[in-house]
Amino acid sequence: MRAPFSLVVVLFALCLAPLTLAAKPLVAVLDFRATDLELSAGELSLLTEGARKVAVEQLGETYGIITRENLQDLLSAHGKTLERCQGACETETGRMLGAELVVTGHVTQAFGEIHLTVKIHRTAPPTLLATELGKTTNAKGLPSLTHDVCTKLLQRLKGSNKAGTPPTMAA
Repeated sequence: MRAPFSLVVVLFALCLAPLTLAAKPLVAVLDFRATDLELSAGELSLLTEGARKVAVEQLGETYGIITRENLQDLLSAHGKTLERCQGACETETGRMLGAELVVTGHVTQAFGEIHLTVKIHRTAPPTLLATELGKTTNAKGLPSLTHDVCTKLLQRLKGSNKAGTPPTMAA
């Protein structure tokens, strides 16, 4: 006796439901940028990876963190590169990647100090959720500054959002 096609479809859907429900919303940490300060691509990459590490530590139970390699693969499937997806299209990039949140970082030298700005955006609708700022007197302080600023920023999300619900900032 053969099962009707509709019964097979329902059983298949029920088998896949736990996989769909278990999927975490995603966070994309895009490459940090620098202006008015000479940092190598490797140094900027280390700052970005430091931010990803903090994202895993702070949000890893609730969110999946997209790796740099996965970012590159997903963007190349859309005919884009990381370098071409900075600035105005950051939230668009996040949406293309299927990310709910996008973290960006910018380093600049001003007023005799090095300033770091880290932002977190919701991708749909595109919304700036929070910004954290930090400063240091020299480039050697940037890795620890990145850790501290990202920790402060992401702790505001930790615990304030359940997977599958729109992120809000903790008071």
